Amino acid sequence: MAPQFPDFRRVRRRIRRTLCYGAKQPHSINLPLSELVVDFFNKRCPFDYMRPETSASISGRGYADPCTLVVAMVYLDRLRVNDKAWFESSDPTDLYLPALVVASKFLHDSDTFDRASNADWAEAANISSQHLNQLEWEFVQKMVGVF
Repeated sequence: MAPQFPDFRRVRRRIRRTLCYGAKQPHSINLPLSELVVDFFNKRCPFDYMRPETSASISGRGYADPCTLVVAMVYLDRLRVNDKAWFESSDPTDLYLPALVVASKFLHDSDTFDRASNADWAEAANISSQHLNQLEWEFVQKMVGVF
């Protein structure tokens, strides 16, 4: 079940206000946040970079909200700190997409309106569902040692 306790709602409301989303439920990540993701990877992945169009197309479909992005970035930062060699050798898109998927699954349970299936995420990223499942599985295996 998705975390819907009062403290979570208060934190989600605060994140929306801080990121200038207002009171309405955001259905996608705005351009400044997409640029923040691109900047994160461009600074921390010395051998590869993420194009702004990639981040915008993944988050522009409406499957990721600001709270999902914050959780995904926490996952990515913890993985970067604990397994820097793997993080730096991976393609940024192959890290960002499964982080969003796992964060979305954590925040939005299977019975909620905000839920998106792996097929929806794969379509948004223009990759096969099978490849996304493989990326997600590898990401979760790396997370097991971190958390």
